[in-house]
Amino acid sequence: MWNPPTEPNGRIIKYIIRFWEDSHPTDKKTLEVSSETQSVTISELKASTRYTVDVQAWTKVGAGSRTEGRFESGVPPELPGRPSSLVVSDIGARNVVLQFVPGFDGHTLIRKWIVEAKVASSSIFVVIFNISAPKARSFTVEGLRPYTKYQLRLIAENVRGRGAPSEPSREFETKQAEPEIAPGKLFAEPRSSTSISISWAPLHP
Repeated sequence: MWNPPTEPNGRIIKYIIRFWEDSHPTDKKTLEVSSETQSVTISELKASTRYTVDVQAWTKVGAGSRTEGRFESGVPPELPGRPSSLVVSDIGARNVVLQFVPGFDGHTLIRKWIVEAKVASSSIFVVIFNISAPKARSFTVEGLRPYTKYQLRLIAENVRGRGAPSEPSREFETKQAEPEIAPGKLFAEPRSSTSISISWAPLHP
């Protein structure tokens, strides 16, 4: 089962599905289905064997990127385990690098990493970022606010759903950046024939 591309850049005319045993990656089998199809059943697999499958959408111009998944035949997927050993590095004004050790994959590929954060003085974790990078051990978390304190935790998601969150990272503060808006409410008051007094509303952090 899969979802259509979020940016198809045209009318999808078909999907190409490939699958193969992980121990024989050059021996790929291929299926072709119509654009209306979003799931197929793959049969005649070997028991207790790890497979990789990928799906590719096509328009009349050509093929898009492949989405890959992994499973073990005869073994139902389980919820993934929690990641561990979170390390925050390369702290910028709006992004950081998050390194981690993945947990149990649930006998299938991790399809999404979900980053939650406690922001500033909040005591509640909220989702701030997600990325599809099944084999990742690190990635860049983007869209942070400058000069703001964060504490991150990470959740793995596979076809069964979301696993338990990791232990939180250390608290860190993003770097400062240039102001995004100009000072407001500018006032000018004459003081003499050759001088004026200027005042304005300050920007709040």
